[in-house]
Amino acid sequence: MAMTFTVLTGAKSVTGSIKSWQNYAQIDAEGVLADAEAMIFQRLRVREMRASENLTVKVGASSVDLPDGFLDPLKLRDITNDCNLGMLSEEQLEDMRTWTDAVLDSGDPSAFGIYDEALQFDCRTTSQWRARLIFYRKPDALSTSNETNWMCTRYPHVLRMACLAVAARFAHDSEMHQREQSLLFAEIDNLNALDEQSRRGQEN
Repeated sequence: MAMTFTVLTGAKSVTGSIKSWQNYAQIDAEGVLADAEAMIFQRLRVREMRASENLTVKVGASSVDLPDGFLDPLKLRDITNDCNLGMLSEEQLEDMRTWTDAVLDSGDPSAFGIYDEALQFDCRTTSQWRARLIFYRKPDALSTSNETNWMCTRYPHVLRMACLAVAARFAHDSEMHQREQSLLFAEIDNLNALDEQSRRGQEN
């Protein structure tokens, strides 16, 4: 049976449901699934998550909001002026910024950091420009209006492992929770390593 939101959150009698895996009809299957997805995307970084989006930085702005589903950056390019921006930590970026009478100085941004849920730049921009962000994006959560996604078709074993780990925690079975979580994290680390090898091969 295909892995879908309806199946995963189905009754104990439904093959492939979280309740059937746990053999417990009273478990909050939707809550388990939501926590399982969150656990996965804290760690998983694979090809299916790599995304791109063009962003508009308005005149006088020193930041732009992160796109929906943003997890981690890969690259930021100024496609108006055809140049890359370097990424700094928030401390490094704040040290790089200069101020006049408590107002951030204007210029052409050359670096960015990520805090306050935004891409922050080293200065206020003097003109409107377009940025292209390459980043890791989590998929939309499974729901009645989003029955399936690539996690269900390409990595169903990972989603199942995460659901088992979270369900065991809900059921206060700490031994099973620790075992399933360890297996899950090991598999995610393996998938991340394989994906990174593939990326390096593409760059060569």
